[in-house]
Amino acid sequence: MRSRSLLPILCASLLAAAPGVAQTATTGATEPAPPERRFEVTPFLGLLVSDSLDSIGSGPKIDIDEDLDFGLALSFPTRFDFFQVELIYSRYHMDLAADRPGTPRVTEVSQRSLHLGGLWELTDGRHRGYATAAVGVVELDPEGRFYSTKSLPSISLGGGGKLYFHDRVGLRLDGRLLGHVADGKMFCNPTAGCVGLVSSSLLVQLELSAGLIIRF
Repeated sequence: MRSRSLLPILCASLLAAAPGVAQTATTGATEPAPPERRFEVTPFLGLLVSDSLDSIGSGPKIDIDEDLDFGLALSFPTRFDFFQVELIYSRYHMDLAADRPGTPRVTEVSQRSLHLGGLWELTDGRHRGYATAAVGVVELDPEGRFYSTKSLPSISLGGGGKLYFHDRVGLRLDGRLLGHVADGKMFCNPTAGCVGLVSSSLLVQLELSAGLIIRF
């Protein structure tokens, strides 16, 4: 008799708990799992804004026009879940002009940079914020065979966010502050001399970019 009287109570309790169990199971099934750490390739397109260069003595400032740049970031996973080693290549075409009314364009320069550094992820899951730091070299190559190429040491600090649509594909929004040591003669021609004699200790650039993450 006692067991029979407990049976309706047990059935009623199970029926009452069933919706909650079903909801928990459904929530667990639809909750997206964070993507595994993988090797990432990210082609990107961005806007690069540059500071001016100060000339030695009473010479005019040398302005650098902002323009689009493009590049590729390779991100290598490590044994630390929050840290990646990164190799970033970017290319940019810029116009140099003296900051003086009526002064024509001085020259056109192709800029190529290569940086090696690290990426620290600040959050986990499918939406991840991060910070970056890197060192490298930038090469400034003026148009015209008579101008010499200039290679400068460079540093990079930045941050941004990643949004993973899938385990293999995502979006990366990035901002980097670049600093290139640019002291001395710039873009020299053996017959016409140098385009710029600069006194600036640092050429500062800001890069804002968006890229497509492809994971392997």
